[in-house]
Amino acid sequence: MSVTVSAPSSSSRAPLSLPILALMFNATVWGLSWWPFRQFEAAGMHPLWTTVIMYALSWGVVLVTQRGAAAELLRSPALWLVLLAAGTTNTAFNWGVATGDVVRVVLLFYLMPLWAVLLARVVLKEPLTWMAGARIALALGGALVVLAPEGAACRCPAAWPTGWACWVGWPLP
Repeated sequence: MSVTVSAPSSSSRAPLSLPILALMFNATVWGLSWWPFRQFEAAGMHPLWTTVIMYALSWGVVLVTQRGAAAELLRSPALWLVLLAAGTTNTAFNWGVATGDVVRVVLLFYLMPLWAVLLARVVLKEPLTWMAGARIALALGGALVVLAPEGAACRCPAAWPTGWACWVGWPLP
């Protein structure tokens, strides 16, 4: 059996849809999120304080716009775990991009799906398939190539995070 794949004609292409625009907006926000943290750092405000203020303002908006959000948080211990995990990793990311090499920190941050595969194996007892292993190997291989210093003889050890900013940006569980 053969399968033929052809590109859609220009007359049959749909206009940009809302989901596509949302993804483009999200990519833009994440791609530029480091810049304000660098500006606040340059002005003398530590990234941890910037993050605390950002979270406090966000929580204020939630309290005003979402009736019952505080009560739901208080009666749901699982939400406290999510809050702690998300807050800690986002704070570490903000600190890393404000004080370190943005490209290295963001690349390490985008390796979070690798941790998700490994945690799914440990916590949820999901099987580690060949495809999951191949994705992990491909992602780590790409990270090693990108993060290695120019002209490094052995790329593997050289690709590990260097310095405090890279370590806090490295998304450990």
